[in-house]
Amino acid sequence: MAAIRNIFSHGDERPREPEECFETLLFFNWLFRFLK
Repeated sequence: MAAIRNIFSHGDERPREPEECFETLLFFNWLFRFLK
């Protein structure tokens, strides 16, 4: 998951907020469900 976030952050190494990580997780959860 961290690797996926790093790809989309374009090398921005600032610490992620927990809320931001949760929103990212929800987004990928929706994305994978949509693609199946």
